Amino acid sequence: MEKYLEENGVNMSLELKEEAEEVEDDLRFLHFEYLKKKKASQILHRNQVKFLRHIGMLPKPETASAEVSADFPIDLDTFRYYAEKY
Repeated sequence: MEKYLEENGVNMSLELKEEAEEVEDDLRFLHFEYLKKKKASQILHRNQVKFLRHIGMLPKPETASAEVSADFPIDLDTFRYYAEKY
């Protein structure tokens, strides 16, 4: 090791550190590109599903009904209790 350092005048650990930093930068860039492409594919898929539902090739999702039935008689005692409380 000492012979290599004397001949080349270079510290190997510094070279390895620089190479590791370059690889880390490349990985960060690739990860960012991956996230952009993943987001784009999700948006494309969502738009395709919307279109296919609109033209009737896919069934529309079931929605919960929020209808309220007024067939039940009002309990006057409960009504008075909440009217006084609030």
